Amino acid sequence: MKKRLFFRVFAAMFGLSLVAIALFGYFFGQQENQMILKMMQAQAETVSRSIELVSADAMVVDDKGMILENNLNILKKSPNIRYIVISPRMKGDTIVTTKNGWRIEKLQPDIRAMQADKSLYTIKQTPFSDGKRVFHYVYPLVFNGFHWGWLHLGFDTREIETLRNDLLRQGLLTVAFILLITLIGAYAFSRWLTRPIIELNDTAKRVAQGDLNVRVQTDRRDEVGEMVGNVNLMIQNLRDNQKMLQSTNRLLEEKVELRTRELQQLNEELEKRVIEKVEENREKDKMLIQQSRLAAMGEMIGNIAHQWRQPLNSLGLVMQNIQIAYDTGRLDADYIDRVTQKGMKLIDSMSHTIDDFRNFFKPNKAKESFDVADALASALDLVESSFKNHRIDVTMETEKNLVAYGFPSEFSQVILNILVNAKDALIEREVDQKWIGIHAFRDSDDIAITIEDNAGGIAKDVIEKIFDPYFTTKDANSGTGLGLYMSKIIISRNMNGQIFVQNSELGAKFTIKIPTKESLKA
Repeated sequence: MKKRLFFRVFAAMFGLSLVAIALFGYFFGQQENQMILKMMQAQAETVSRSIELVSADAMVVDDKGMILENNLNILKKSPNIRYIVISPRMKGDTIVTTKNGWRIEKLQPDIRAMQADKSLYTIKQTPFSDGKRVFHYVYPLVFNGFHWGWLHLGFDTREIETLRNDLLRQGLLTVAFILLITLIGAYAFSRWLTRPIIELNDTAKRVAQGDLNVRVQTDRRDEVGEMVGNVNLMIQNLRDNQKMLQSTNRLLEEKVELRTRELQQLNEELEKRVIEKVEENREKDKMLIQQSRLAAMGEMIGNIAHQWRQPLNSLGLVMQNIQIAYDTGRLDADYIDRVTQKGMKLIDSMSHTIDDFRNFFKPNKAKESFDVADALASALDLVESSFKNHRIDVTMETEKNLVAYGFPSEFSQVILNILVNAKDALIEREVDQKWIGIHAFRDSDDIAITIEDNAGGIAKDVIEKIFDPYFTTKDANSGTGLGLYMSKIIISRNMNGQIFVQNSELGAKFTIKIPTKESLKA
């Protein structure tokens, strides 16, 4: 980090210095070039005036010999002048004098073009420079306010190049000196600027590693020195806070240890209480289940009584007929055989009823797939005689192949509880045409069963409590309030289903949703 930061600052400072030097060199070179051209212009202007003064009379009288003699003399004395051209402005002969000789020629188009050029001096090739670049200077020849013609001078550029090279060498030496000073200054400034930052970074690393005894040393009185002082103050505050935090941590550890012992004791007491409460709730659940079973068995005994009443009456009539047949002399072997067969059928029917109720209350040890229609029919068979006795019409519609997964006997008990409650409501409210409708169908991946009656429905202040334990609208001798509570436990907890009730247009409508084996796997 130290080298990277130093070199970045050094490179930035040195780069800015190079840009400044390059701009300085560029503008300085431009100024030198203009200065050289001005010098050449001044020299050319001086020569032009001397030629004008010496040759003025000869030009006026058109004495070409005198003009040539004067021009050749000037070329001989001035080695840097390559040619002298004097040409009239409008018409006449052009006098061309060069190092190689002289000639007089008519005014040529190229001369006219050179005269038309408005620039007084420039560096370029001309028709008189033998293909070399010269400093070409144009001077207007004016006599008594009359513009007679033009004087063209061509100067060798070697003098210009020499001046340029000298100035370039001086400039390069100056730039090299400035570059050296800049390099030294950039290095010194970079060290001066980055040293406290590097020290601050090293100090921050040591502080991050937990060393709060380190301090940054500096004698600077600027903003960096103020920042160093603030960092040292921050480290001192951190050290003080660390000591305070350590002291606080010790106090907290003592309090936590004390609180932990208290919580441990409290947990032990709570664990004992929970165990006691769980055992108590288990006993209550056992009592609830037992009460529910007893209530259901009481209801079933009543249903058995309804189921047996008709065959017992028929059996009584059979016995009376035997007495009548004996008194009338019709008692013979055939009559006894017929009466015996009829009595045995009645007794067999009553025995079958006992088996149906015994199998109904037989608990299932494991879940199994069962036909919903068969389970509904099994529950309905147990109350069929009682429903007929109270003139309750039952309709049942079931789709085919409705196979649920759960406990069939417990499911039948739930159906039986709902049917018995519907029967009691119909009887209590003295409905003329008593009706209960059962509908089983597939609802997505589950199976839905609805049981609806026409007893007028359940009151709004009662319907929300219908599944609460010990809640009943019947008198103490008619209900325990456990039937629907146990039904909800069976459907929701034991069979992973749902059971709820709502009022329809006719009365109460219970809806049960139970899963299939496939939906449980999904």
